[in-house]
Amino acid sequence: VDEFRISIENLKQNLHLKELYLVGNPATDWEGSREYVIAKLPQISKLDGKEIIKSDRIRAAQGHELRCKQLEELEKQKKKEIASREPVKVDLNDEGAPYTPELRTEMYREMAEEKSEKEQREKDRLPRERNYEKEHKDAVM
Repeated sequence: VDEFRISIENLKQNLHLKELYLVGNPATDWEGSREYVIAKLPQISKLDGKEIIKSDRIRAAQGHELRCKQLEELEKQKKKEIASREPVKVDLNDEGAPYTPELRTEMYREMAEEKSEKEQREKDRLPRERNYEKEHKDAVM
């Protein structure tokens, strides 16, 4: 949460950014993260694989100032917490560690697979192309 605002601000200048995945990012534990991102990045059309609809944008704009203040408070709290802590040794080879690059990669793969399956189901639901001339010939003969 302490660097979330800065990270999102940096993405603002990427005008061609259409899809953003924050899955596995600790900042998503904050309840207002989705609305905050939607309000700050109007160019994105999907967030974490979910389409952003007009009502999402309206909801995000309505409470944006309050969320900005909440985020500032969270940043201050986090910085105080970090400053008061003892340094922690983290074993990057620990497979159970949260938010490891491997875990995030696995989550992205799973999400991509789910997206692919959903697209295939949508494609299967569409009516198939019909060749009326061939069907007519087969029926007549």
